[in-house]
Amino acid sequence: MRFSFLLRNATVAASAALPLRPSQAQKLAPTLASKITSPFPEKGLVKVANPSPRTTSTMNEEWIRKAHGVLSDKFGYRCRRGGCGLGTAPGLPLEGRFEEALLISTCAAVLSGRDCFALMATGSGKSLCYQIPPLVLGKTAVVISPLISLMEDQVMHMTKCGISAAFLGSAQVDSSVELRAMKGEYSILYLTPEKAIRWTTGLRKINQFSKGGICMFAIDEAHCVSEWGHDFRPEFRQLNMLREAFPKTPIMALTATATPTVAADIKTNLKLRDLHQATTGFNRPNLSYHVQFKSAAVKQDRYRDDLAFIWDERAVSGSTVVYCPSRKQTEEVAAFLREQGVSSAAYHAGLLPSQRTQLHRKFMQDDLQVLVATSAFGMGIDKRDVRRIVHYGVPMSIESYYQQTGRAGRDGFPSECILLY
Repeated sequence: MRFSFLLRNATVAASAALPLRPSQAQKLAPTLASKITSPFPEKGLVKVANPSPRTTSTMNEEWIRKAHGVLSDKFGYRCRRGGCGLGTAPGLPLEGRFEEALLISTCAAVLSGRDCFALMATGSGKSLCYQIPPLVLGKTAVVISPLISLMEDQVMHMTKCGISAAFLGSAQVDSSVELRAMKGEYSILYLTPEKAIRWTTGLRKINQFSKGGICMFAIDEAHCVSEWGHDFRPEFRQLNMLREAFPKTPIMALTATATPTVAADIKTNLKLRDLHQATTGFNRPNLSYHVQFKSAAVKQDRYRDDLAFIWDERAVSGSTVVYCPSRKQTEEVAAFLREQGVSSAAYHAGLLPSQRTQLHRKFMQDDLQVLVATSAFGMGIDKRDVRRIVHYGVPMSIESYYQQTGRAGRDGFPSECILLY
């Protein structure tokens, strides 16, 4: 990660978390940079805690061969001794994408019936930890996901890879999906936590009537169990019912942002046991971070001053996401960018589900150059060529900021994250 703190053209110190006076920010900047970068090694740190002979014993050559076949045939990865890489073409590695040993050991732990806790950087390939086991075993992985946009993104990606996947939640309009899910027709089934809590009968039917059954439950973006579950979405705190209803089915919790306190809360609440833990470093060396103050001009002139780089650099390949703190401002900024000839649209929770799905597809298919969004569009979105993340205002937390900027540069090429406040 590279950090640049800007006040117009002069380099100054600033805080990425609070709107401070320059004198205050200058004193705080070294501390901020230290706190952000000191836990993050320059090279990818891989740590596997609590190894088990049972995990090692399951890693027979036949399983490894199948797992490598899935990585190559379905996802275009080339595995080699010491690591795997994702390239822009099949077989072309990208250094630092993820470590083969970490991935294999985590998948093997699930296959041997162990629970897992994966704390892995954005863009590190943690989704593969729950995508590989069902494809190897011919069973269903049930993934609990917090956002409709995230589930839709994952299903689109799986479909492109030739993997049967679907989601169930309030935005699902196809009534046949639920019946097909109970028959075990999907390798990966995504549920909102609300649906999971109310659909235990359907989950049991997958085990009873499908030819494979459920091989694992994955709680994606598991920090929501702690950060959202206490009041905003209490169903996250009730997901421990999966342990009670399916005591023999392994549970995997995955997140890119969890403090030690949050991590401990996740493990306790989900009743994880016989735990395999995997941790990567969080440094994204291809991302550069910049902070600058907003213009003091009136609204339209302020947008022109602050966001001119977006239309001045339209020749730059790749997409841009602009995050705004309110729905109203997403509409204003998107309209202003369109006036400048930039293909853009606003995305927020006030739109109909069908409208959000349409915008998501347009963005993924490069029919929109810029998506102006609230935090409703963020966690887990995997568009490879997002070159720029712009925050037009301070995000709710440093964890939210890390999650949202993690949408940039997921193909490994240089990308920038700009915070204006």
